[in-house]
Amino acid sequence: MKDPYVYLFVRQDLSLAQQNVQSIHAGIKAGETFGNNIGKSNLVYIGVPSKEDLHDVMDIMGRNEIPFVEFYEPDYNEGLTAVCTNVLYDRKKRALFQQFDLWQPPTLDTIPF
Repeated sequence: MKDPYVYLFVRQDLSLAQQNVQSIHAGIKAGETFGNNIGKSNLVYIGVPSKEDLHDVMDIMGRNEIPFVEFYEPDYNEGLTAVCTNVLYDRKKRALFQQFDLWQPPTLDTIPF
């Protein structure tokens, strides 16, 4: 069996604390929605600059029949904050995400104020 991968995308125009919280919310929602019990999987954590970028990611997933969940923060009027895929094995589908950068902690020039 090929290695399983899960892709989690979070907006990086949020505070560092909110990026962490929103990612966890999306991961929990994915677990509840997909109910996978596959054991160990690889998590690829990707940061995107904005809500619009998350919509672009969702468009890619939709066009390529990649199951995903999105998380909308009900408080603070943040709207869409994070997206998480179901487990992926297909290398061609996984390759669609190579264009995105892995999540990096914010630096002084990227912290939203």
